Amino acid sequence: MINRIRLDRQGARQQPQEIEPVELKLPAPQIPTGLLHKVLHYLRLAVRGLIILCLVFFVLLIAGFHAWGQSNITFAALMYLPPWIWVVPLFLLLVPALILDRKSAFGLALAIVLFFAFHIDIRLFGPAAPEFNGSSTTLKVITWNRGQDNGVSLRPIKDSLQPDFITLQETRGRGYAGSPDYAEFTQVSNIGEFVLLSRWPILDASPVLLPGSNAVSAVRYQVLFEGGPLIIYNVHLPSPRSVLDSYKRGAFLWGIIGFPGSPWESKKKHYQAFWDQQILIAQNIADNVAKEKDPVLVLGDFNTPAFGPIYRVFSSQFQDAHLKAGDGTGYTFPGNTHNPLALFRPWLRLDMIFASQSLNLWGCRTMETQSQHRPVFAEFQWSGPKP
Repeated sequence: MINRIRLDRQGARQQPQEIEPVELKLPAPQIPTGLLHKVLHYLRLAVRGLIILCLVFFVLLIAGFHAWGQSNITFAALMYLPPWIWVVPLFLLLVPALILDRKSAFGLALAIVLFFAFHIDIRLFGPAAPEFNGSSTTLKVITWNRGQDNGVSLRPIKDSLQPDFITLQETRGRGYAGSPDYAEFTQVSNIGEFVLLSRWPILDASPVLLPGSNAVSAVRYQVLFEGGPLIIYNVHLPSPRSVLDSYKRGAFLWGIIGFPGSPWESKKKHYQAFWDQQILIAQNIADNVAKEKDPVLVLGDFNTPAFGPIYRVFSSQFQDAHLKAGDGTGYTFPGNTHNPLALFRPWLRLDMIFASQSLNLWGCRTMETQSQHRPVFAEFQWSGPKP
């Protein structure tokens, strides 16, 4: 403050007066309302356009997986990747959509829900409690590919679940017949890598061959369960691992650019040969199963995700136990993974159980193990003739 001293008319000193400083106030800068609206308008259009492009790509990709799958090497390669990566962009776009364009946010949310419900096939609530019929009994089965099982034992699994049948794949060199640890399974069939452990009589066991080939992709068993006939197919389709590894340098793109008449058509046919053979093997097994007159179980390692043409060969004829009575995602592979893209969890349902429509499914679940493939268990109601 500034103190000023004044003298009165008689020359006497007056008390100093305080003078208040003047505070200068500058007007705040104003953004023209019209300009702000234009910026928000263009941001909204940009977000909406990005969302539309993302949704179109997403829909075409998922539709391609289901419609073409292994029929095209590009889709065949991409369908074995962790499925979560395809939905991450939709989640990232939700925030700007909620701020700028809520109609687009609704479209994103709907796409995410449909993705988990119909592509992931997640089952949140599990099967309903079965109504037990006093005149029926239960039929319990386990299927497990024991290759790379990391030392996980089958004993505690079968002891807790008490299955009637266990189908195993990649079991060469393992002894079950006559083992006291598996004494309850009085019948054991061993053909190549395929094993059936049974508490019930095995009437016949025969390999399923592709015409013109000696490769065994499945074994057919005829068993007698509770006095009635039951047919079991133990399946193991060839592994695509080495083929998928060969795509890492971009060979899977031949599925897009190797169209008929192009210079790259021969490249596409070369890499497509494995998948065409895979589809033929699956169709051959399904054709054999279609001739059966008795109740049928088709189970094992199908080496295909639960969508696409190979999966459809079986799902079009039979009940998928997981879809009918499963819980969670049912993923079985890889059971022991350190892949952060898959959240360190299995991301493929390669091991499956299919059943005749006449069999009443009570439940299906995947066992939590540290093996490369996880065992799958299913329980059915059996109303066949009693002995």
